[in-house]
Amino acid sequence: MKVMHYFLGFPPLHRGGLMVYVKDLSFNLKEKGIDISLLMPGKYSLYSKRSYVNLYKQVNGIPVYYIKNPLPVSFNGFKEPEYFMEKRVKNNYFDFFKNINIDILHIHSLIGLPYEIVENAKKAGIKVIYTTHDYYGLCPKINFYRIDGVDCLEDYSIKNCIFCNSQTSSVIKKIFFRNFLHFKYINVLKSLYYPIKKVKMFFKKSYENSVRDVFVSILDTSKFDRNIAKYVDWQNYEKDIIEEFDYIIFNSNNTKEVYSKFIDLKFKSYEVINVSNNSIKDNRNLFNYRPLINGKVIFSFLGGKSKIKGFYSLINVFNEIRKKYNNWELHVYGTNEKLEINNENIKFKGTYTHEDLMNIMLNSSIVLLPSKSHETFGFVGLEGISYGIPVLISDKVGLKDIIIHNYNGFIVKDTKDDKYLKDQIIRILENPNILENIHNNILKMNFNFDMATHVDRILNVYKKLLEV
Repeated sequence: MKVMHYFLGFPPLHRGGLMVYVKDLSFNLKEKGIDISLLMPGKYSLYSKRSYVNLYKQVNGIPVYYIKNPLPVSFNGFKEPEYFMEKRVKNNYFDFFKNINIDILHIHSLIGLPYEIVENAKKAGIKVIYTTHDYYGLCPKINFYRIDGVDCLEDYSIKNCIFCNSQTSSVIKKIFFRNFLHFKYINVLKSLYYPIKKVKMFFKKSYENSVRDVFVSILDTSKFDRNIAKYVDWQNYEKDIIEEFDYIIFNSNNTKEVYSKFIDLKFKSYEVINVSNNSIKDNRNLFNYRPLINGKVIFSFLGGKSKIKGFYSLINVFNEIRKKYNNWELHVYGTNEKLEINNENIKFKGTYTHEDLMNIMLNSSIVLLPSKSHETFGFVGLEGISYGIPVLISDKVGLKDIIIHNYNGFIVKDTKDDKYLKDQIIRILENPNILENIHNNILKMNFNFDMATHVDRILNVYKKLLEV
């Protein structure tokens, strides 16, 4: 069996859960004797629009191919949708797929992916599978979280795309940045780039704060209405790609529910398979769990200063709780920047790597994922469970597939005032022993979240698809 995975590249081109997942899945499949190759969006040419696939390099014996002149790669939205659905008429896609002779093209993101790649793979007799990791193709900003801090799906309108993307960088800058990441001396350039980026992020935050009160009024202006059709066309372009897929693997029921608002799944073959990676192992008995550490409940948040992940909600909630309760600490991981707050119970622990996870979990009473956007899964929570640590998540996190509220974790309804989050934290502080009960129930769970089990499930999908 020959399988090619389309992803967004290795660092510095792309980081995060999707990259880790595809890397781990590919290496594990290779160990099982599957012939694996990788495909990613590559550089853009300033002189030619011809698009072609070519060999980039080998990684641990796995060939990595790149698409020259892919569609633009964007993770934070775009204001020129016409460039993100341009046809790639001149290409070598069909010849490439006929020559490489793969059985399955497994796509892990629609970002940078031309329709013609899928079209020509199908013409070459290749089965095409899609695993969801984000909402690109439905939402340009990939998370349905509006720039004014509102869940876009609560009052969805394509008009929102115009406003939310109005302050994003131009397509030329996005193309330049992608090429920049391929540069040989990238680390030198990054040392110059990131100080500039921090200044830009400061002004972006100021902009976001200033727009809250004018969001609706601006949406109603004809200036924005004139561009609605472009975003509709882009969304339809991406839907056409999705329609070509032979099989869809949703990484959570949460993701499936969001996609079903835009795609009619009645005529699609699909299933829900929660994702994993090599770091997910059964470590539940690695150390003795402690609901109280030095007499305090230690709440750990591994998301940096992210509004989408619920960081500022936590700060506000804990600042209110502090007036009555002091038997807690909030440990924030994922950023070296410290927020100037007058609360000694909130500790900023800096960035972390996977090698730090065991020590983080050893010093945690509970892991928090109070996401404000529709998170497709939530690896951090699964990592907590793998160490026997209770987790508290919002009802917008895909991890709720494996959590039963008040049994092996906590699920709270996300609201603007964070009432349910605050109430649940108070209940824990008033009776920390409930964490011990949650931990004991985690120990009783059938632990089938490891990568080996996940790989077997993916292989079953491949075999089922090739039998059709």
